Order: sequence, then C-alpha cells, then structure tokens
Amino acid sequence: MTDIQIQDQMFTALFDSLAEGIVVIDENGKIIMANRRSLKLFGYEKGELMGADLEMLVPDRFKKKHEKHRESYSEDPRMRAMGKGLDLYARRKDGTEFPVEISLSYTRSFDKMRIIAFIIDITERKKVELTLRREKEKAQLYLDIATSIFVVVDMTGNVTLINQKGCEILGYKEKDILGKNWFDNFVPADVREKVQHVFNQMISGELEKIEFFNNEVLRRNGSRRLIEWHNTIVRDEHNQIAGTLSSGIDITKVSQIEKLQMEALHHGQENERRRLARELHDGLVQTLSAVNINLNVLEEGIEKLDKDERNAYKKALHFLKEAIKDTRNISHDLMPYGLELSGLVKAIQNLCKKVPENITVDFSYSDNIGRLNQHLELGIYRILQELINNILKHADADAIKIALFRYDEIINLKVEDNGSGFSGTLDEVKLNGIGLRNITTRVISLNGKLDFESRQRKGVRVHAVFPI
Repeated sequence: MTDIQIQDQMFTALFDSLAEGIVVIDENGKIIMANRRSLKLFGYEKGELMGADLEMLVPDRFKKKHEKHRESYSEDPRMRAMGKGLDLYARRKDGTEFPVEISLSYTRSFDKMRIIAFIIDITERKKVELTLRREKEKAQLYLDIATSIFVVVDMTGNVTLINQKGCEILGYKEKDILGKNWFDNFVPADVREKVQHVFNQMISGELEKIEFFNNEVLRRNGSRRLIEWHNTIVRDEHNQIAGTLSSGIDITKVSQIEKLQMEALHHGQENERRRLARELHDGLVQTLSAVNINLNVLEEGIEKLDKDERNAYKKALHFLKEAIKDTRNISHDLMPYGLELSGLVKAIQNLCKKVPENITVDFSYSDNIGRLNQHLELGIYRILQELINNILKHADADAIKIALFRYDEIINLKVEDNGSGFSGTLDEVKLNGIGLRNITTRVISLNGKLDFESRQRKGVRVHAVFPI
C-alpha cells in the first residue's frame, strides 16, 4: 500500500469519526462528500447524497432563499457561522425538520472551490432554551403582575432589574431605570445615607436579610411614596454576594390613615388628660385644701388634747398636705404646668426639676424657640417626657443632655444619656418597647423625623426633627 493510499485511509477514518456532520459541495451546489455523522443526521445512505443538490437537505420554505445565500457565499467565500442570529433548520429524508447550527469554510483544489459545511443538531439545546425561556417568561409575568415592587441592585448600587409595578410607582419607563444608581436617583437625599448604610451592611455580609425596613422613594414628579421593604442578598454561581433583591409594598396610604388615627388617638388622650387635670386641680385639690384650712383652724385647740391625740392630729395633717401635693403633681403631669401659659421651654425646665437629684440634667436651648402651636408644643413635651422616663427606668444613667434648637421653620430635639444603651436593631427594640413605639408614633403624627444611635454601655442618642 502506497503512502498516498495510507493517507487517504487516515483522512477517511478521521472524516467519518468526527462528531459533527460534514457535507462538502462543489461550486454548483452538488454534494461531493458527506461523512458518516451527516448521513445519520439526514437519514440517507452515502450513495443517495453523492451528486445531489444541497437544497435537498433544506426545508422547502427555505430553498429559494438558501440558494441565493449559497451563490452569494461562492462569490465571497470566508469562514463564518451561517445565519448567525437566525433559527436554521435542516430536512431529513423522511421530510421531518430539525434545528441546526452550521459553520462554513472553503478550500480550493486545482482552481476549483469546495464549500465545507459543519452541521450540528441542536434539538436538545433548543428544548433546554425553550424551557428556560418559558420559565423566564413565567417569572417575568409574575413580576409584572405582582402588586409588590421588585428591584435588584448590584454591588455598585446600580439597578439591574425592576418590575412593572416598580416602574409604575416611580413614574419611569424600565429603560430609564435600568443601569441607574438606585440611591442617587430614586432615594430622597434626607434618607439616602441611612438607606445606603443598610445596603452596605448587606453587601459586606454583615446582614443576610432585613425585613420590614421602611423608607421613602423619590418619584419622577418629585413626590414621595413610603415603601415597606423586605431585603435579601443575591449570590452568583460561585456563592459570592452579587447585590440585593428588594421586594416592597407601597404603604403610603396606610401610613396616612395610621397617622390620622394616631393624631385622633393622641388628641383624645390629651383631651381626657386635660379634663382629668382640671377635675383634680379644680375639684379634689380644692376640696383637700378646704379640709386643710379647716384643720388649721383647730390648731389652737389641739393643746387641750393628750399627747397621742396631738400626734395623730399632726400625722393626719401631714398626710393631707402630702395628698394635696401628690394630687397637684398628678394634675401637672396630666397637663404640664406652665406649658399653656409660658410655652415649651418653661415646661421642659419644670420637667427637668422632677428628675432625681442623683442624675445630672443639662438643658440647652436657643432663644428663638418662641411660642409654637399647641399641638406641636404638647407633642414635643410628651416625647421628651417618654424619653426621660425610659432613661430613668432602663438606662442606668447618671447624666442626661437635652438640646432644643430652632433653625428657620424647623425644631431640633436632641436627647443623650450615658447609660447602658440597648442591643439589637431599632426595629427589634420598637417591637419590644412600648415607650419607643409611643415616641415613634408621636413623631410621625407631628410630621417629624426620628433617628436613634445606641452603643452598648455608652448610652443612647436621640435626634428628632419637626417642621413648625
């Protein structure tokens, strides 16, 4: 056997062993070679394909178009993927069709061009792609009909996914949101730092998820909506943190209703406190005072009594004076003494005097506080009253700093203690602490903003801001 024969055998063996179907045609579109894999793909015997037109392997509906493409390729041959970006189909001997991926190459031999087509049956791949596409469509349909916002933000804070509800609430089209920085474009400036801090905690791995986190979003028209978020981290195929997924519900209307309910509740409570205060002050205190005056009239006659009787008289008089004092204090707590007459600063000064002597209280304020509307003055007083009560009950502090300042039409209230602080997130403390819930609801009812900073064994700082 000659070397040429050996080489021919090796070429044939290699040609037939390839996993891809290979069909070689001449410049006229006639099949001159086909390997074993291509014969199996199309269901032909070798002798049936040799010399046949290539178009016999093309579905009828594509034959004319394919013939033009083949002629065009013959005029400008080069290695390329055929029909890139298109769905290509081939035709078997029995008339059935199957999807294919085709790459083209060419060679010249004795000035004759040969076109080589590499053919892969991609039926299984198409099935997988179809399944994935349907699942994606289902997921997208769910996202688009969901009443919740869904937002995916990458590690840099840019939006990579948002559903139809999110676009609707923000007032933008999807293309105007994707790729934009969520915090710079869709979070109001006054809460941006707080929201960004939570995001940084999540992408750093400190927190896996955060539930019931509320913050406002900024709409295209400049208005705001309050959203209750459920946040969780998103991981890539290597289980590395790739960003966050947030689902949110617009609770603006609910919040407004709750605010009205809280205002009505606080208004009712204050009216009842005012009524009780007047009843105590104008009724019981006056009655007790009258009893005290009448007992004092008998002062001269007690010398006629024996020692035990005189002691009983003096003890009864002492208890009566204590009862008058306690009743007056209760009345003033129910309706702060001096608040209606002298304003907020005077009422806070009186409140500070009631703090036990072993706790130092430092109260500073600006001279421009002036008189505020009654609702705001009383609300701020009640918030401060609750904060001081919390410090006395739980903080184990020996110093309290209170600052009340006015900047234009804004009132700032800052309270700081050097106590034990609290552990856990602010939301957890709110759930477990009635006092903190009361403070939060009062701040909301006054259209205010509230921030807490707590460090264990280093006290709590509270900052509340109220529009006048």
